[in-house]
Amino acid sequence: RRARQGHDNAVQNLVVFGILVLAAQGLDQGGDPMLVLAAQVYFWARALHFPAIALGVPFVRTVAFLTGFVAQIMAAVVIFS
Repeated sequence: RRARQGHDNAVQNLVVFGILVLAAQGLDQGGDPMLVLAAQVYFWARALHFPAIALGVPFVRTVAFLTGFVAQIMAAVVIFS
């Protein structure tokens, strides 16, 4: 059950982040250093988030989720600035 929740959460968040990255790429901002950093932060946050959910580690899960969310905000800032 936890693994399924982790997978569903990852898919839902990847859709948002993917749209942001594709929009930045379409606006010719794909090489922006802040977007590159956001992608790296997002990747590692989500890589940590799934095992945290599957193993039931609440604090790590929350920090990883919030870190991934901040990466999404970083990507949005690149697009709208």
